Amino acid sequence: MRLNIIVLLAVAAAAVIVGCEDKNYSTDPEEISYDFGQYVHFDSTEYRMVKRDLPRYNDVIPEPLVNWEQSLGEPFTDLNGDGIYEAGVDSFLISDNPVLNQDLNHNGLYDSPDDPWTEGVPFDDIDGNGIFRPDPGNHISGYVPGLPYADYNGNSSYDGDLEAAYGIARWRTGVFSGNDIQYWLSRYDSALYRFVSDSGLNYDLPLSNYPIMAPLVLTDTALLYRLDQYTVTLLKPGTIQPEDSTPIQLYVSSPIYYRKVTLGQSLKVDGRTFSDLVKVRIGNSDYRYEFYFSRDLGILGYEYWEDHSAAGEDWTNYVHEAEYFYLRYDKNHSLIFPTRR
Repeated sequence: MRLNIIVLLAVAAAAVIVGCEDKNYSTDPEEISYDFGQYVHFDSTEYRMVKRDLPRYNDVIPEPLVNWEQSLGEPFTDLNGDGIYEAGVDSFLISDNPVLNQDLNHNGLYDSPDDPWTEGVPFDDIDGNGIFRPDPGNHISGYVPGLPYADYNGNSSYDGDLEAAYGIARWRTGVFSGNDIQYWLSRYDSALYRFVSDSGLNYDLPLSNYPIMAPLVLTDTALLYRLDQYTVTLLKPGTIQPEDSTPIQLYVSSPIYYRKVTLGQSLKVDGRTFSDLVKVRIGNSDYRYEFYFSRDLGILGYEYWEDHSAAGEDWTNYVHEAEYFYLRYDKNHSLIFPTRR
């Protein structure tokens, strides 16, 4: 009898626990909200690494590298302490005594770091092989292990055959047609990769140039895209709804475009996968424009397709002109990116 009571109490306690778990625990996935304000936003204080894929072209773009070395110039006695040799002020000793001699190339003149390097003058031996590397004027070839390079795609490996161009951009704004604000990504030409050698010398590598997409226009009623001299609606405020082939005519007698909005899309950029994206396609039988919006970044990507061969409906023979991806860099970054070896 006593054993039966213990068993009944244990069963009752288990039922209470299970009941509590059923009440507070759910295995249903959390529903994702696709709100306009979450996906459409612009931050003009941040910088974007712009990647442009070139699927139409066979050209490859090597990552630029530091394949040259700087002269350090000959030593001198800096009497006024300004770090610059000044004849008549500082001392430059020419002597047959190798311990005292400062004329290391024996030409009877002081050679500064800005003079052409000659044998005997110290140089910044960045690869440690004891052989001076003159500036070849082309910083995208001649890589050997140990040379510093601009790691555009962040894979910690030198790539001599990238199928993409990289650069830095930031949002700019302007007024379009009344009080509507337009946003466009503008090149930031001051951004560069810099290698600082053990001698403290700087070697700068500018980033590649790249084209920028047409402006986006933000109004109270829609986010628009400047398609030629006209605008086409991409998204509207409120909860973003999926659409399938909504016809759009920019003006009377113009070709009809179709808008398609797809939720829950994914996109992989340089090994990083972005999920829960909103994809907007604007297209017709000749052109196609695709936009990817991220909750974190706002616009993440843009693709442009064009027909050159009457491809039909399946787009099999259409030319995939370009892809653009806009990844964020820390807004507090100096925009001088270290090179890798």
